[in-house]
Amino acid sequence: MMSFEVLSNSGFVWLILAVLFLLLEMGTPGLFFFISFSVGCLVAGILAFLYFNIAVQASAAIVTSIIAIFVLKKLFTQSLKSANHEKTNIERIIHSQGIVIKEIIPIKPGQVKVKGEIWSAKSITKEPIEKGEKIKVIRIEGNHLIVEIEKQ
Repeated sequence: MMSFEVLSNSGFVWLILAVLFLLLEMGTPGLFFFISFSVGCLVAGILAFLYFNIAVQASAAIVTSIIAIFVLKKLFTQSLKSANHEKTNIERIIHSQGIVIKEIIPIKPGQVKVKGEIWSAKSITKEPIEKGEKIKVIRIEGNHLIVEIEKQ
């Protein structure tokens, strides 16, 4: 009779552990580490309610947790890789063409219009660029575009 009580109580213990690991996961943003143990404990809890012995429950918890760690790590790294390849709006301006709307001189930035937006700009060559000249964006430094006269 005693072993039956231990087996049925162990199911609740596993489920409580699963909830605790889930709460820990909520407190640690971005890691997806504790959720693996939560999944393992959930599987062990289900096995406990199906009257498997404690060794099977513990083994299932360990194996399931390890598998979940590897699966979640792979999913997490794939999502990071795809997120890193997208350019921001400001990065899309690099190598774009535009037109000078306020003369660029070495001692003072001018203004250019690129992709419909007006930007403060400096010349890469430190040479003046007159209003109306077509330019190409080379890079961004702070809030200034570094430009050169577009070669035709």
